[in-house]
Amino acid sequence: SSGINAEYGGYKRRAVLVIPSEEVLKERSGAIPEAEKPEELPSDLQNEMKAYLTVPYIPEQVNEIEYVDGTEEEIKERVKKYNSEGQEWLKTHRKRRSFNSPRGGNRGGYN
Repeated sequence: SSGINAEYGGYKRRAVLVIPSEEVLKERSGAIPEAEKPEELPSDLQNEMKAYLTVPYIPEQVNEIEYVDGTEEEIKERVKKYNSEGQEWLKTHRKRRSFNSPRGGNRGGYN
């Protein structure tokens, strides 16, 4: 057989999902000394990430999934909640591009 599986035979595609609740995230970030805290992501980026967060599929994307910070059901519910929050945010804050805009709004057409 050819392709990546032949080259890396014996390896498994494994996902480790670390998706803590808001409470756990606040608790963990509170434990980091102020001088060592990373720069916080802008809220628009956080909301966009929430909107598009997904749980990978077995076997299409990975062979196995390890759920950290909760059970499979809890993590899937948390992802669903984050998706909902992010999608709501996108509905009210996404900048709409006009198809007639001079910045390349025409998709797939010939000029």
